[in-house]
Amino acid sequence: MKKTLTLLAAATLGALNLSAWADTLTVGASNVPHAEILEQAKPILAKQGIDLEIKSFQDYILPNTALASHDIDANYFQHVPYLNSVLKDHAGDQNYDFVSAGAIHIEPIGIYSKNYRSLKDLPENGKVIMRDAVAEEGASCRFSSNRE
Repeated sequence: MKKTLTLLAAATLGALNLSAWADTLTVGASNVPHAEILEQAKPILAKQGIDLEIKSFQDYILPNTALASHDIDANYFQHVPYLNSVLKDHAGDQNYDFVSAGAIHIEPIGIYSKNYRSLKDLPENGKVIMRDAVAEEGASCRFSSNRE
């Protein structure tokens, strides 16, 4: 799996038109796992003459802010629904005129309990705590509606 993700990242980044970036491509990424995957892709891209510089971010807002302010050339951390949400929030801002260069993997989501062994064991109107994150909104809704 790690090798597949590394090759996918390298292929996607390698397919970009790098004439505007000379020999260096600066990519913003979340620390885990995206920056780790990019570290694995570095040697593959180096063989193509691309010097990959990775800037790690601790949150999901700053990579797009850095891209909009031209501090980085690309970012690698978000899925299309989150990107669309960000672009909608910044509609009309020419600095946010960027698009997806390719799909990324989606992180798995899990639920943990000391009291219940299955979602179907949850009582009607039981309470579940989920992150309030646009990036996970769709998965959380699907997850909570599927109690089988």
